[in-house]
Amino acid sequence: MNDIEWTTAPKTKDKPIGYQLKRCPCGSTPPLIILSDRIIGAELHWLGGRSSPHLKHNCPGCLAKTARVWKGYLAVIDPRTQQLSCLEITPPCVDALNSYAAAWGSIRGAAIRLSRSTTKANGRIKIEITQSTYATERLPQPFDVHLLLEQMWQTTEKTNKPQMTTPRNPQAEKEAAEETDPILKREATLHEKKTTPQNGEKIST
Repeated sequence: MNDIEWTTAPKTKDKPIGYQLKRCPCGSTPPLIILSDRIIGAELHWLGGRSSPHLKHNCPGCLAKTARVWKGYLAVIDPRTQQLSCLEITPPCVDALNSYAAAWGSIRGAAIRLSRSTTKANGRIKIEITQSTYATERLPQPFDVHLLLEQMWQTTEKTNKPQMTTPRNPQAEKEAAEETDPILKREATLHEKKTTPQNGEKIST
C-alpha cells in the first residue's frame, strides 16, 4: 500500500467545476455581472448533434468536413440569484466588450445582457454592456473557464487541446497570406491596379 498517493481533496483537473453553460435564449438573458477580466474562446464544429471544439491535430470536425465557428466564454453571476455560470458569446459581441475594456480598463464588473433579434434559436445576438453598481473587489473571483470547457468537452489531453483563440478576421488573414506568398502578393497588386481609377476614370459599381 506504499504506492497509494493519499490526498485530502481531488486534484484540480479531476474536480468537476459545477457551473452551467448559459446561452442566449430566443428572448434575452437577465442582466448578468461579468466576473472574468478577459474573453476566452475557441472555434467549434457542429458534430454528432453537439458542439465539438476544433483541435490542433486529428480534429474529428475537420475530418468530417464540417464548418467551424468561433464562440467566446465569460464567467458571470446573476445578481438576483447569486448563481454563477459560463456565458457563451458570438463574434459580434467582441467589439462591444473590447470597447468597454478600452474605456474602463476591464470588463470585470460590467453588466451584460444578450438578446436575439428574432424569435429563432439561432437568431443574431445583440449585446448590451453597461457599468454596474457592483464594486469589483466585492465580486466573487472568476472560476477557471478554460478548465470548465475542457471538462465539458472532455479534451483534457495535453497533446491535443482545443485552440483557444480570438474571432477569425478573414481580411487580415488574406492580407497576411499575400505578404508571405509572392504569387498571392503579385495577384493582389495586379487586382489593385485594375480597380484603381486612372486619370479621372470612374469605376462603375
